[in-house]
Amino acid sequence: MAMFGQSEWEEGGDRESEWWEDAPQPQRLAPWELTMSSPAAEFLVNTELRDSTAGPGSGLGRFTTVDLFEGQVLRSGPLVSVSTYLEGGLKSVGGITVTSEKDIEVLLQYWHGDRRRLADFLTGVRAKDTDQAAPVMYIASSSAFINHSVRANVRVVVQKGTCHILTTRPVGAGEELFLDYRFGLVDVQSLSVELDPPPANAALRELQPHEADMVNMVLSDYCKLQTEVYGLREVSKEKVLAVRLVIDRILTGSLPGKVLVANHSTAHLGSGIFFKTHHQAVSPQSSYAHEEHAYLWLHFFFAAKNARNMGLLTFYVEAGERFAKDSGCRQIRTDIVQHNIACASAFKKKLSFQPETTVWCKSAL
Repeated sequence: MAMFGQSEWEEGGDRESEWWEDAPQPQRLAPWELTMSSPAAEFLVNTELRDSTAGPGSGLGRFTTVDLFEGQVLRSGPLVSVSTYLEGGLKSVGGITVTSEKDIEVLLQYWHGDRRRLADFLTGVRAKDTDQAAPVMYIASSSAFINHSVRANVRVVVQKGTCHILTTRPVGAGEELFLDYRFGLVDVQSLSVELDPPPANAALRELQPHEADMVNMVLSDYCKLQTEVYGLREVSKEKVLAVRLVIDRILTGSLPGKVLVANHSTAHLGSGIFFKTHHQAVSPQSSYAHEEHAYLWLHFFFAAKNARNMGLLTFYVEAGERFAKDSGCRQIRTDIVQHNIACASAFKKKLSFQPETTVWCKSAL
């Protein structure tokens, strides 16, 4: 891959295979095996873990318990090479620098092919946040439990081979710490897709009433759609609660419709909702007029970045078409934001929908 330069593994010709065969191989802890109680995971300021305020499905978040000043270093640790890690393990927070495809191959061999975990812990720092005038890609030594927000209050920098997390503004005691994940390397995303590619035959399945624990994943997908695609800075609690109500009504049978999810191994790939209605009543403030004939409303569909261009959207729409025909709907409708050109093109050229103002329609028969 062009994103990598020459690595230490490429120097010295055949010496690489000899090194690997002859080197002692004591088992080193993988990054995901380091617990948050380990010295390697300690912060330099007092913090605590509790339920994140980032939104449904965000899990735990890290909160400061003391006031912090702008530019304050919260955590630091060295970045080590793959060979140094294999020789001595991870002794402090930081990470394992990745400079070539060979680095990945060697680590996967050492960690018995755990691609999913490796992809989860792969991260990066853009060139402007390093003292090398070049981006740095590395495997984090442990999770910091710092969630994403476009209104981040911390950032990551690399100086003299050390990775630092520091504040970007004053942060008050009790605030949750947030990092803008968009500032990571674009290549991290493309590489992690290669590390853990979803299956070519991935498909959606219907969420069942007893799977209440999956509802937060669907709500999280809805929030990601609003922020990543619609460009909203945040999603209001009212919108989330309205979608939650729709899901509950579908699962209890009081609203004809389906909640569809796609999973691969332990990874969640995406989800979507559609339902039969006369007025697209997602919320009491809905501006859609009541109509005589019911139609199917494709409320939303979201696919994770490593699951796009796999046909999941087509599966979602085709499932909606079958449901519409079986339930007597004359038409299928949805809306698409104007700047989502790829989605609009798919709906028009591949799925035969036609735009009517902001709503896209297709006959169910």
